[in-house]
Amino acid sequence: MKTNKVLHLAVEASLTLLLLIFSVQPGAHAAGGVWQWLNPQPTGNPLNGVSFLNGQFITCSEGQVFTSQDGTNWITYAVQSDVALSRVAFGGGLYVAVGYKSGTGAIVTSSNLTHWTLQSSGTTNPLQTIIYGEGLFVATGDRGTILTSATGSDWESRSSGTTNSLKSIAFGNGVYVALSGEPAASAPSGDAAASVSSDGILWTRKNIGPNTLTTVNYARGLFHAGGWHRITPFGGTEGALYVSSDGTNWSEDLVATGTPVRTVFAGTNNYYVEYIINSPLGIVGLLKSADGTNFSASATTNLVAANPPNGYAYGNGLFVGAGPAINVSHDVTNWSTVSGPTDNLSDIAYGNGAYVAVGSGYALPVGSGSLGVGSIVRSSGGSRFEVQTSPVTALLNRVLFANGVFHCVGYSGTILRSTNGTQWVQRNSSTGNHLRSLCHGNGLWMAAGDGGTVVTSPNGLAWTLRFSGTGSALNGVTSAANMFVAVGAVGTIITSPDASNWSVQFADTLDTFFDITYGNGQFVAVGANGAIWISPDGVNWSAGQSGTTNRLHAVAFNNGIFIAAGSPNDIANQNVLLVSANGSTWAALDPGTSFRLYGARSINHTFVLTGVNGTILQQVSPDSIRLGGRWNTIAGLFEFTISGGLGQSFLVQSSDSASPAAWTDRAIFTNAPSPTAFSDPTSPSHPMRLYRVVSQQ
Repeated sequence: MKTNKVLHLAVEASLTLLLLIFSVQPGAHAAGGVWQWLNPQPTGNPLNGVSFLNGQFITCSEGQVFTSQDGTNWITYAVQSDVALSRVAFGGGLYVAVGYKSGTGAIVTSSNLTHWTLQSSGTTNPLQTIIYGEGLFVATGDRGTILTSATGSDWESRSSGTTNSLKSIAFGNGVYVALSGEPAASAPSGDAAASVSSDGILWTRKNIGPNTLTTVNYARGLFHAGGWHRITPFGGTEGALYVSSDGTNWSEDLVATGTPVRTVFAGTNNYYVEYIINSPLGIVGLLKSADGTNFSASATTNLVAANPPNGYAYGNGLFVGAGPAINVSHDVTNWSTVSGPTDNLSDIAYGNGAYVAVGSGYALPVGSGSLGVGSIVRSSGGSRFEVQTSPVTALLNRVLFANGVFHCVGYSGTILRSTNGTQWVQRNSSTGNHLRSLCHGNGLWMAAGDGGTVVTSPNGLAWTLRFSGTGSALNGVTSAANMFVAVGAVGTIITSPDASNWSVQFADTLDTFFDITYGNGQFVAVGANGAIWISPDGVNWSAGQSGTTNRLHAVAFNNGIFIAAGSPNDIANQNVLLVSANGSTWAALDPGTSFRLYGARSINHTFVLTGVNGTILQQVSPDSIRLGGRWNTIAGLFEFTISGGLGQSFLVQSSDSASPAAWTDRAIFTNAPSPTAFSDPTSPSHPMRLYRVVSQQ
């Protein structure tokens, strides 16, 4: 039997959104689902540069493509979750994206960015980049791969003259130029060469100079190739830049940089070179030239490195860079990072209409040495997160909302209190030990930390130090079933009916516990080496089977489901995410990113994860549909995205009145990906318009 679920959104041409996001069914979210980025936006995964195509900025990462008119507001298009995309091109009314998919070079095509078709590439080599010129798509990749197609569907392999990977390509003056970014095989001294073609079919190798070149760009009649060359046998380098009008004859530009050139881009009046100042810290500088040959330093503020070749694009009067973050500038001097905060986040809470996340570095339970200062970021209802001012510099470990108030705890006995997540007041915790967790139950706040520290408060204002009966670090606490339970180092477990009188319990493990939760009538504690232990009463404990030896930092429960999140260590960008219905037997989930995960919480009937580089991921049920939108001031029309509804069919309808009979179909999506984007070209002629999505099951 087919049922319809209706979701509404209204917009006025004056840019006022009358209704924003509603959930079709606010109930349970099943295990798995789709994980969407709340921060950074549009994604926390590294972006592979940016292009200005068909009147908009386009970038990609993993199995998603992102577009924006202004570099600030982005629409996400799902392509395929198992495709790692590296670059997008547009020509002849067709978008073509390239990348890698389980042992083969991946090519996907779309006429509207919404529906994508996987094409046969004919190569097992990963594809790195693609460009369109004179009616021809040209894709390049590893081991010297060059593929061409006039249609985007039928691809032919071409001989590039090299086995080096081709990672950057440009087209101009009727010439294609592809760079390897590696020393040419015939030049052990490190000569860099380009593969050059006037038709995309026949390619020749052109030696450029005794350097390693990593990026090529064409703008305003000139090619620029940039990179570095050694100045000492021990690895000292300086920047290298070459210029050519035809892609064949190159001359070296002497640039005033002692560090590698990362990428070259241009605006209406000038050429720009981004060079590395401090690679580990991501600090870069810019050089500027009006003629493309004479470069001098160009002052910048708030510029964050765009790592990939061809990392910047110019269009709509804006410069946009995409790499670890998205940067936008009107003048190339003043930059703003629009993707969101990138501090490491260890926990998140929701209350009074706001998300609040804390961290800046994950504090290891014993002997930790995390660097940096505490971070607080806040979002109103899931909009863009913004950094808040903390009254202390201490690292912050946990945050919780209860009884109308946020509290967070951290290093050096820090306890902060706020009603709105913006203004914070420090309270006297009665301890100088690091506090690592907190909970609220039975009308009582409780925080715990190093040295067996336990402090309690009836209102979060005055805190009292309690005797816990242990000297071990306490990393996780919870209150449930009329009991407080704290877990910590070397298998420590303590319980109390009132958070004042504690009893030491026993679990047959020396693994350190990091977190604990309660659900389905049992406590579940997680920790080092994949440790998972369960108990019906906090006293009697038995081991669960996690199937991993990775460190599990956090555990949460929501509507019959447990999830546990973690990582192998605090260095590698890898993670583990597990799901269980009983706390005993666990299965792996894919969060859609490789970033380390430090926090997992149940918020508003769904799971939310936190981790490194500002990671905040929210689970979206495949069955739940959510609608969001904005007025695009540049295009002059209304755009919105539909999240959830994975695999469903639904209608997008509009109406100029609230009459039940006045709805008009605008689009039909069948087995739609999530999220799905839609724009209404007729919206500029209507002062107000209602939109709705009708899901058909």
